[in-house]
Amino acid sequence: MLLMWDRGLHSYAMVSATLSKGCDYLGRIPSNVKFLKETQLEDGSYLSFINPPGQSAKKRI
Repeated sequence: MLLMWDRGLHSYAMVSATLSKGCDYLGRIPSNVKFLKETQLEDGSYLSFINPPGQSAKKRI
């Protein structure tokens, strides 16, 4: 299953709940939110990680 959501809906709680149901997700983020590009994809998009509030991006889950 793939869940797609629009920009502004990128909270850790929402991501965690989605993954706990066995669902993958695809989401847009607002232009002012900057995630680290972990893996660049051929189409120009990229994969990133989202961390719980208060956890450094360097300590990925």
